[in-house]
Amino acid sequence: MLQHDASAQPKAGRQHLQEFYWTNQVKGLTLNINTSQDKDDNLIRYGGHRGMPVRRSHRFGQERQVDIEGLQAAVLEFIQTCDKKENLVMIGFGMAAEWEYLFTCFPQAMHFFSAWADLHDIAKDIAPVGKPPGLTSLLQLFRYHWKDVKPCRGDCGGGVADNAGDDAVATCALADDLLLFANQEKLRLRQQCGQIAGMFTKKKGFQVPDVGNPFTATIRTLPLRTLPPTLNSGIKVARRFFEYSPQSTGVMSGCMAFITFRSKDEMDRFINAVHGLPSPTGGTLSVWHYCPGETRRMYIEKREQRKKQDLREKERMETARREIEDLEMLFS
Repeated sequence: MLQHDASAQPKAGRQHLQEFYWTNQVKGLTLNINTSQDKDDNLIRYGGHRGMPVRRSHRFGQERQVDIEGLQAAVLEFIQTCDKKENLVMIGFGMAAEWEYLFTCFPQAMHFFSAWADLHDIAKDIAPVGKPPGLTSLLQLFRYHWKDVKPCRGDCGGGVADNAGDDAVATCALADDLLLFANQEKLRLRQQCGQIAGMFTKKKGFQVPDVGNPFTATIRTLPLRTLPPTLNSGIKVARRFFEYSPQSTGVMSGCMAFITFRSKDEMDRFINAVHGLPSPTGGTLSVWHYCPGETRRMYIEKREQRKKQDLREKERMETARREIEDLEMLFS
């Protein structure tokens, strides 16, 4: 059982699933189902591969081999080992199809649970804006390191398929974190910044500001270099400058980001406050009013000026050639 204090503050620094597991005395069980070689050979899974997938090595609790006929008995035995077996709450993440499967295949086990909760729906209720992040993204938002919550590869042992026991511990950790008010505020901010950056509607990649919005500013670093990691995506720009109430944000190139506002006063306040600030990677931030029409006019003027210069240079060279020819005729 987990004890929660909704008024508590998240821990400083990175969190770790191992620490969560031991601190809260979580019990875990991973069940590996025995299958015959014939079934393995005839099983075709996603991607056209044959055979049972090899799971990542488990990190938490116990691991057992069971026959398919003894699966429900093993689950019941595990529940019986819990200190409190009444009013249990089943939790999952995005398990619309799994609930029906569990009630169908584990009827004796399901009566132990007085309620069930889908953390995906809870995250949506906390921050209704846009599409809620996935389990891994939410844990990273709440300061779990990506190496701790993403599937292991290569040197972690075992295969690459999901390990149900590890996923269960990660789901419990998310349930614990979602109860903290500070984390709820962090999730709301993330979704609001995502909406400003258009991450729920726009395709990924470089973008061009809406020319219909005249209150757009560009952000670069001087001397000119790639954007710092804290400003290299639309959502990061929105989060960094959220206090200035931006309307939209995005990245135009590896060296330039943009931010739009609803009025000239908001844009001017932003430019005056941010232009010249130190860049996290050295140099300073350069912020200017973005005028695509004016930029095009200046380009056309420079192009015409270059044409005139080329024409004058051509005329000068032609005049010099004629003078040389005249001198040659004079002394011939």
